[in-house]
Amino acid sequence: MGYRPKKRAFMNLQGRRISYQEDDKLYTLVSFDRSEMTLEVIIKEEGHERTDPKYPFAHLPKKIKQELNPL
Repeated sequence: MGYRPKKRAFMNLQGRRISYQEDDKLYTLVSFDRSEMTLEVIIKEEGHERTDPKYPFAHLPKKIKQELNPL
């Protein structure tokens, strides 16, 4: 059995620049808390920007979930 590094509970995602469009909103992922399965996201809509610090992982599109690979 080879050495396998433990996955950290918290991931900073800003450097990866992951974002997606849904319902005329642009979601940009900032960080991922694996212990709570929540993300901090920036949501841009009609020129306004807000931050959601507890966005549920389950609400992400399947393609984005696979990119994060939480398991």
